[in-house]
Amino acid sequence: MAERNSRGRLGRALLIWGLILLCLFGAGLFLLREFLTEYEAAGPEEALRGWLAALDDEKAYALAAESLQVFDSRIAPPEEIFARCVKPCLARGLRALRVSDECSDAQEVYVLCASDTAVGRLVLKPAGEGRFGVPLWRVAEESLDFSFLSGSGPRSVTVPEDCSVLCNGYTLDESYVTARRERWGGLDYLLDEGYALPVLVTYTVPDCPLTAELRVFDASGAELDADADFEALLKERCLNSCSAEEAERLESFVQSYAEAYVAFMGGRKTSFGAGYRRMRALVLPGSELDWRFDAVRKGMSWTHNRRNVLEDVEIRAMIRLGEGEYVCDFGFPIAVQTLDGEVLVDMNERLFVTERDGRLYAYAMLSY
Repeated sequence: MAERNSRGRLGRALLIWGLILLCLFGAGLFLLREFLTEYEAAGPEEALRGWLAALDDEKAYALAAESLQVFDSRIAPPEEIFARCVKPCLARGLRALRVSDECSDAQEVYVLCASDTAVGRLVLKPAGEGRFGVPLWRVAEESLDFSFLSGSGPRSVTVPEDCSVLCNGYTLDESYVTARRERWGGLDYLLDEGYALPVLVTYTVPDCPLTAELRVFDASGAELDADADFEALLKERCLNSCSAEEAERLESFVQSYAEAYVAFMGGRKTSFGAGYRRMRALVLPGSELDWRFDAVRKGMSWTHNRRNVLEDVEIRAMIRLGEGEYVCDFGFPIAVQTLDGEVLVDMNERLFVTERDGRLYAYAMLSY
């Protein structure tokens, strides 16, 4: 009987101790779970997720505002750039990449990326202790940087002076003009003769967002291709500025002028007078050219030229300088008979022509 009672007491004691150990184990599991929950809730990853979830438009604008100040506010106000570029970027979601080289027990560093572009940076640091002495991680430094939207540098366009340029809907004024060109191509001789060429103006926007468009409009308001080579277009327009009727008259005049010139300059000492009279009919009386030919005529009596033959006349350009004012660029090879035989001489001239009383006259000539 005593042995049976002893066994009963031992069984009860073991049961009690088993229950106590089970309670202790359950309590330990509960505390461990609570600790792990607290650790996760207070850790940097959870703080990061909370920051991303709480990032709204107002906070994003506040963080990005400084980086948006790099743009010209007249063309790209920060609010507009935020609405057009930043909000759609943020709407697609940000992902955080841990910068392990900068992380330690004292801080966690993340780079914020939109697609493959870095747009921000977060630094998290412990800020006090929570339950069980777990360090509480909080965002200590935060920034968004969208200055990369400005592209690789300034954007420029060179247009005729009478054109207007719009950037992002804003008409560029004189403050954006960085260069003016009055000399271009092979037409600089016109400036030297006192004629104005169309002026080319370069507009430059130093801080222009990639989304901004450069648009060009002519004086009539018609839009032009902003990528066009306006220098080439102006040159082509200048070289072919005569109407069909004007071109026909000038072509006939240049042909007659070349024939008379060869007849005069290639005449013998006893026959140059006929060529001179032909020239006088085509040259404006009292002009520089009239004076030059008169000076040449005085020395023609000494010429021993045998024969000059006009081979061809090639008109390269007929430019309308103004009402009844023209310049013709042409070449005419001449076969010259000399004592040593015949040689071909290429003549290249720019002939200035004016209309008086319905007739065309040459008043200046440039050889080149």
